[in-house]
Amino acid sequence: MTSSEWKNRLRALPYAQPPQERGAAVLLLLTEREGSPCLVFEVRSKTLSRQPGEVCLPGGGVEAGETPEQCALRETREELGLTGVELLCHVETRRHSNGQRVEVYAGAVESLEGLNPQPEEVEQVFTVPIDWLLRHPPKTARYVVEPDYQQTSPELHPFLPGYRRESVSPMWVYRDHVIWGFTARVLEHFLGQLQQDALENNHRKDYSQCK
Repeated sequence: MTSSEWKNRLRALPYAQPPQERGAAVLLLLTEREGSPCLVFEVRSKTLSRQPGEVCLPGGGVEAGETPEQCALRETREELGLTGVELLCHVETRRHSNGQRVEVYAGAVESLEGLNPQPEEVEQVFTVPIDWLLRHPPKTARYVVEPDYQQTSPELHPFLPGYRRESVSPMWVYRDHVIWGFTARVLEHFLGQLQQDALENNHRKDYSQCK
């Protein structure tokens, strides 16, 4: 088959738009503990196959037919059992290291009285005072991501050293909890906005209808 024939065959194939990216959403959840504004964090269950035991924010993948705002509230309800969460604003759009687009929102709940974590996903829930986070700048964590030679085909081994990747991440250590990686990057950006008083002026969308 000639090049011209290949081109004609390809031109005859149906042209389809790439699927719209559904992405994910997470929620920076504010509440009050002993008169102090705090942020709510989860510790992922150790039985999970991905990032077990790490600190994260409530959130997950956007399902068909829902908006990212609705996803953030649904995931918070499913993971923590909390209702009555008020969505306050859209904080940012960020790419996860796996390439997924993540919408970051801030929300608030009066108290954690109805807290009922889902044990399959959440091992523990803890809060950190916002004042503490603002008074304690993050450390810089440096780490190296190495290819797993045992889990790859031997034919690829000569190429894998090129995929060795050095990364840096902000990191907070609060009591016995380590906040780092994607969650820490989101948190660092959010705290920067708080310090600049930017949240009052950005993203004036009315979230009162998000349930």
